[in-house]
Formats: sequence, C-alpha cells, structure tokens
Amino acid sequence: MVSVRFLAQLQNLSCAPPRQWPLLDRALLADAREAARHLDEVGRRWGWVLYGLGRERHVYALAARLVADPATRDIGAGLAREACHHWRAAPVELLPLLVRHCGEGISPAMAEALTTASISEAAMRTHRALIAAVPFTPYPKARRFSGGSPPSYDGGAAAAILQVKPVDAGRLRHAPEIFSALLNAGPLTFRQAAQLYNLTFKRPGRMQAACAPLWLRHAGPTAPPALTRAPANLTANRPIAELWPLFRAIDATCGQNRSESVGCGTTWRVSTSLQTLARSRS
Repeated sequence: MVSVRFLAQLQNLSCAPPRQWPLLDRALLADAREAARHLDEVGRRWGWVLYGLGRERHVYALAARLVADPATRDIGAGLAREACHHWRAAPVELLPLLVRHCGEGISPAMAEALTTASISEAAMRTHRALIAAVPFTPYPKARRFSGGSPPSYDGGAAAAILQVKPVDAGRLRHAPEIFSALLNAGPLTFRQAAQLYNLTFKRPGRMQAACAPLWLRHAGPTAPPALTRAPANLTANRPIAELWPLFRAIDATCGQNRSESVGCGTTWRVSTSLQTLARSRS
C-alpha cells in the first residue's frame, strides 16, 4: 500500500546518511499524491522529518514544487506550515509562495498555512502589500497592557492560537496566559489538553515549570501518576522562583480537596517535599 510505503520511506529518510537523501526524496515525491488520499497531515509529517535533518533550503524548494501542482497543493501547504513552526526565516520565505498559489478559492490547508505564516511580524511587514487582497484569518494578536505586563487573551483568541500549533509542541510563548484564558472559559478540548500535557511532560525546563500548575488545574487531584512524578524532575537545576507557582497550585488543589482520598495525599506529600527542597536551596 502506497501510504505504508510512504511512511516507511519517511522513517528511512529520518536516519539516512546525506548521500541517500536524493534517492529517498524522489521516492517520497512519487508517492506523496497517492499517500495523501489515505493519510492525514502528509505535509506536516514530511516537514517534521526534514526539520530533524536540518534541511531548511530543501523544504522551501519542495514546498514550491508541491504547491505549484493543484493535486499536491495541500501537501505543500502543510509542509510550509510546519516549516513556519520551526524556522524563523520560513514565513518571510514562504508567504509569497502561498499567496501566489491561492487562486480564487483558498482551501482549508492553504488558509491554515497563511494564518501560521502570519505569526511572523517580519513576514507581515515585508509582504504587507502582497497579502492585502488575500482573504484569510490572520494569527490573533494578544492585547497588551502598558507597563510591560503579560499579554491578555480571551478564550476565542487563545483557542485560535492553539489551533495553528502542533499537538506535540514542546514550547509555547505565553503558555500560562493562553491556557489560563481557556480554563477560565471552560474545560479544555481533547486537543488542547494533549497540547498542555506535552508542554508539561515533554521535556524538563522552564516551560514545564510554567505549565505544570495549569495541568494540575485542568486534571485536578485525580491526575495520572505522571503528575506526581513530574515535580521532582522539575527541581533539577531550576531556579526556585520558577517553581513556586507549582508549589502554590499543588497546595491550592489539595486545600480544595482535603476530603478526597484519591490523589490528594500523594500530591500533598510532593508539595511538602518540594517546599523543603526549596528552603534548603534558598
């Protein structure tokens, strides 16, 4: 089956030496159109592998080739969108290509690629005249208050931002403000919860420390065991100031659920041990 072969070729490309890239590139290009009939997000999958190989210039050339053909345009749009997530220069480089091939009717894939490219202020500034007549939804901008305060989002803007972000993203600028807006508006969707989970557990660091309180707020004291293991990992080489929001969130959740036996005792013990560690390092 072509789709299975396409996925196998992507896997081979991800670990192949550079001398084998041209052969695998041709094989993937030959199967892309048929594979897209049976697989979702072919362009995103392809782009992720090429990003891992550091083949930025090849991605631009491949996106141009795919977008130029109506039969593979949506694949090229998905590839361009993925590139815009990973490379700073990609929106400036790819926005003219996307606009040029929009045609009279913009497909959902092309519209999503344009919206993602519009994240870049440099791209919007450089190509302002070019995109003026193109109907698409720009990336929502946060409302900023004076005095350097964090940006403010409403639920709709926050949801729109996450919609153009991949589910497996390991970083997200202003994640606390974005997810707080969504949690204030109501429960997270399955996709939004998956994004928050990946931000919380994918890799140790400042993003994990910022998102752990939000995950605790979303999941509550009945969170999976991974939640009670994560805080101990967070303390490694992290400034104490970054960890206090997590301590407060754990204590607040337990304080609201003292009568519940599920999860709260474990979480309370984690909180106590973390605060002891914090005092020893301060």
